[in-house]
Amino acid sequence: MEQSRISEAQLALFNNPTTPGAEDPHRRITANDLSPLTVNLCGVLLARSNSVHQEYSALVQHRLVLTETTRHNLHSIGLALSIGAPVLLEGVTGSGKTALVEEVARVTGREGMYIL
Repeated sequence: MEQSRISEAQLALFNNPTTPGAEDPHRRITANDLSPLTVNLCGVLLARSNSVHQEYSALVQHRLVLTETTRHNLHSIGLALSIGAPVLLEGVTGSGKTALVEEVARVTGREGMYIL
């Protein structure tokens, strides 16, 4: 019973739509509001590595083209990471699985520290 409640809560998190600009602009958190050890990954706040270099102290620009699908996928990965859930990316060759993982690693200051 408890496991089903947890599963339903996790599904609700993953199904939470992200619509940029829909919220009140006065209530938005910007990169300047965040600690240097926090990063906003498409609406999900994640911890940044303690070993972040000075050039990563401000929120760096994404190297990916942030299409609606890319934003949704990064948001979903961020949610899974924030609750400690394992992530399995599936897709055809060249669909961008590695690019997503590299982007998450880069933004969180963990370049070269991911498992493929």
